[in-house]
Amino acid sequence: MIPVRLLALTAVCHIAAVAAVAQPAAGEASVETEGLAELSAHLTLVRTELEFVRREMGRPEHLRSEIRVLGAEARTIFAQALTLSRKADRLSFELARQRAPIPPLPTDPIEINHVPAMVDAVLERVRIVKTELGITEAAPEATGDPTVSSADLLRSMLQASRQLNLLLERRFSSSDVFQQVTVAISYTARLLQQFPDAEQIPDAPGFERFKRPSDVYLRLLDCFELLGEIARMSEVSTLDFEGHTEGIADLTSSDVYDLASLLVSELAYLDSRVASGKSPIDSYYPGRKLPSHTYQRVGILKDQLTQLVALVTTSPGWLTPLMPQ
Repeated sequence: MIPVRLLALTAVCHIAAVAAVAQPAAGEASVETEGLAELSAHLTLVRTELEFVRREMGRPEHLRSEIRVLGAEARTIFAQALTLSRKADRLSFELARQRAPIPPLPTDPIEINHVPAMVDAVLERVRIVKTELGITEAAPEATGDPTVSSADLLRSMLQASRQLNLLLERRFSSSDVFQQVTVAISYTARLLQQFPDAEQIPDAPGFERFKRPSDVYLRLLDCFELLGEIARMSEVSTLDFEGHTEGIADLTSSDVYDLASLLVSELAYLDSRVASGKSPIDSYYPGRKLPSHTYQRVGILKDQLTQLVALVTTSPGWLTPLMPQ
């Protein structure tokens, strides 16, 4: 199992190395709108096919409310598509004993038109499961929504990811989250290398028992807030959320995994701005971990980012300028 997990982590980290965040010029806005509309059609197909599988398996429908995303870059949507691909691949392996390599990753700066191919890879895995279960219903052709936003698409992917997790026998666990947080810590340590007096890996905070996935999720949101401060001072964009606590208590480790993966993507992007040419960071599967272990692990990351906020405050020009597109 370890090589498959490592391959998935490498892919998530690799996307940041080619993820430029230049804002589209006025003449490019319509191209981006068309790309978002096309992606919405591909994603609608995935969610329709997932519904066929869910009903056949007699599994519950994902109905929880979402924490609202305020904005999303193409690199972030691509990262979530990769996470969706991992969950679909696990489902395909569980039910049909078929796995697939991650599709070829773009070598150019990631744009929204790179994402449909990754979503189509998810669709292929789900249709393999349909065939294995003898499902004959076919999804109708989907049309793109010209009014859809990047934040809408990311929310839809997160909903599909949660539904996929409910179909799995071996659902994404605290151990998977712990692994992703370890990658995030490694990227942040590499960011802290830009400051000679920084403590790259702080000591772990005290271990606290009885933590739940919701506690880990909220601590990760704290990390996103710190990352947002760093991004604003550095004049780059990053993922942001509308804060509320509705439905937090019912969150699962799969939800936390999605959030941790998005955080890894954002940190890997910053790393690409200060460590061009360095290889992506991997982490081995850590074995069984409880939410309390992962909560403690996120505490290290939070201390790193708190330190980075203070350092960037005095050195706001620490990032390498983007090359002209």
